[in-house]
Amino acid sequence: MTFKKRISAVNDNKPVAKESLRESYIRPYRQERHVLKAAGNRRNAKLQPGHMLWQPVSNVASSAETTSKPDNKSLETRQQKGFLRMLCLALFFASLFGLFGALLAEASNLSISAIAAFGSLCAAASLTLKQLNWRLREFLSVSLLSFLSMSAVMLSGLDLPSLTIPFALLALAVSFLTRTRLPAVIGLFGLIALAYLASPMEIAPLRFNELQGSVLTATLLFFIGLSHRLQSRSVMFLSMMSAYVWAAIWLFNSGINYTGIAGFAFIAMAAQYKLGKAGLDDDAFGSKALILSGWLIAFAAFLVLQWGFLSGENNTVLSVGKRPQTSMPWIIGSACAVACILVAGMTRHAKKMQSWASITISTVALAFVPFSVFRPDLSASWLSTIPNFDYIPGLGLIFAACGLTAAIIMIINGLRLNRQTYISMGLIGLGAQIVLLLQPDLLNFENIIVFSSALTVVFIASFFTLPSKAK
Repeated sequence: MTFKKRISAVNDNKPVAKESLRESYIRPYRQERHVLKAAGNRRNAKLQPGHMLWQPVSNVASSAETTSKPDNKSLETRQQKGFLRMLCLALFFASLFGLFGALLAEASNLSISAIAAFGSLCAAASLTLKQLNWRLREFLSVSLLSFLSMSAVMLSGLDLPSLTIPFALLALAVSFLTRTRLPAVIGLFGLIALAYLASPMEIAPLRFNELQGSVLTATLLFFIGLSHRLQSRSVMFLSMMSAYVWAAIWLFNSGINYTGIAGFAFIAMAAQYKLGKAGLDDDAFGSKALILSGWLIAFAAFLVLQWGFLSGENNTVLSVGKRPQTSMPWIIGSACAVACILVAGMTRHAKKMQSWASITISTVALAFVPFSVFRPDLSASWLSTIPNFDYIPGLGLIFAACGLTAAIIMIINGLRLNRQTYISMGLIGLGAQIVLLLQPDLLNFENIIVFSSALTVVFIASFFTLPSKAK
């Protein structure tokens, strides 16, 4: 019996090498390594006929087995979290009712202090538990602050404006220890409300002595540092806004003329801008906010200072009022701002972001602005040695050339870094500077020569000190 067609079967049962058998069976402690190696070479090499890829079976039980067994630990943990949540909410509402009751109702100081001490201990003990989420920790920090402030109000017997600064210090301490934000926000709102009572718009504004002013300044600086510790934008925004408001109140109540106010605001915000640039090299929190607010406020103060020199009258610069040289806080603050500019430049030089020539030129140029306000007689005598140069409006034209150059450099940095914020700030400054220069009284041959010469010198100095990489 013959078949025209042969039927043949291909034997795919090719023998496996002994080395692979020995590798996968004789040495079980290297199975995982063998699987990982086979999985990594899956893309580059195909399995031979008869070979199978071995994968270990996990020892984890199936979902049906795990769901069938009751988990007593998870149930107990859930019950503990629910109890802690109810305890935290009870402490929070009890602290609020206790604080309002202490302020409105009549109660003995001993009972109020005992309630405050007991509530503070309960809130502080609950804050140490790691099972709490961040919302409950925020509530408990407010409870702790309320209990402590309730005891302070009843035991001290002082009025609320007198207790605002100690309350802010207490809120600062609670936020620092518990790493929460709500107490700091409440304390900063209290300082802003106190600033309204101390503003010159009030008929009888609050007055502070030197000790209270020093404590308030230190409190505001501590709040700014706390915002970096908490990494909170809300705390940083409120602390900076509160610092600006209190600085403006101090400047307007000090009796210094408007050139002194503008000069101090310029050098202080220039120092903040430089510190923000130094912090941005390390990607520090809030560096861009310091740069943005510092540059805008400093440029606005610089424009106000220019207007005094460009107005063409000596009495606007040497106006009647308290001079900066008779105010020791003005001198100390300006000197500290110049020192901060120098330190920020040295910090950037250590990271190869600024050269020594740039540090020297920027520090001297920025320090000359408050010096021209501090001693206008000396700066006028020095600049009068230039032939055919009038101190007013010549110094204003030099400042205008510097402002125009600063705005253009900000636009260039924005284009280099592709940052729309820098470009917007530069365009705002450029437009404001051009509008200030468009005065009919300034359009004469002498002023054009002075402005063109100053602009050329400032441009050359700026581009020689401009770093190769910006940030």
